[in-house]
Amino acid sequence: MGFFGTYLFNGHRWTAHHPAEQPTIPEPWLLVDIHDSDIATITYRPPGEPPPLSWSFLTMV
Repeated sequence: MGFFGTYLFNGHRWTAHHPAEQPTIPEPWLLVDIHDSDIATITYRPPGEPPPLSWSFLTMV
């Protein structure tokens, strides 16, 4: 069994966060959702206008 957890960084500290909810705090923020220790979804919301969607992939063996 791997690790599961969702964490929100608000520019000052990390806090646990509910995985099915988008943060309601002011930007900027960073949301990390870890699935079974080997897959993570990273969501970054910078201040101001949202940027276009981008994807990053990293595979480690």
